[in-house]
Amino acid sequence: MRSEFPVDQIDEIEVGTYWLAYHEIGMDPAKWDPKNRETADHSLPYLLAVGLVDGFIDTNSCAPARVSDPSLRPLMNKIRIVERPEYTERFPVEFNVEFTVRLRNGETVVRHASYPHGHPRNPASDAELTDKFERLTSTRGEADRETCEDVRRQVAALAEAKNVGALMAPLTRLTPASGDSHGGL
Repeated sequence: MRSEFPVDQIDEIEVGTYWLAYHEIGMDPAKWDPKNRETADHSLPYLLAVGLVDGFIDTNSCAPARVSDPSLRPLMNKIRIVERPEYTERFPVEFNVEFTVRLRNGETVVRHASYPHGHPRNPASDAELTDKFERLTSTRGEADRETCEDVRRQVAALAEAKNVGALMAPLTRLTPASGDSHGGL
């Protein structure tokens, strides 16, 4: 949707979703003013705003400087999240979400998905996955470049793998990322 209209022309965004998504990432008042990575990466209003502004979500999207960026709050304040009972009824078979964007010029843009992009029923292309992997690993130090490439090759051949140990082994060679409380990529 980001390519369809300028972000500064958004007047309001309504996100309709199922109860669990609403409850976990859109209902708690802390989700509307995240102060740290742990809240931001579980905040639908924050992730939607940063995704619309930046055009993607990556490892820097929840960095302290980005989370505290006051320029995101006005857009977040234009977002409203509602639980749709019909979507709740179809969960967990479907993961319905509908975005209704009202623009300043009166136009309304509506998009619905039953499955998120990347789900087996709405798969990402190999090129999209490669681009995402490159973006997510680009911040790794020089020492990790070869390891990241090894991981990429192992993942690409995962369907033929007889043992996932080959995939896991290179991960132990990665150096901890700055601010990475989870370890790894």
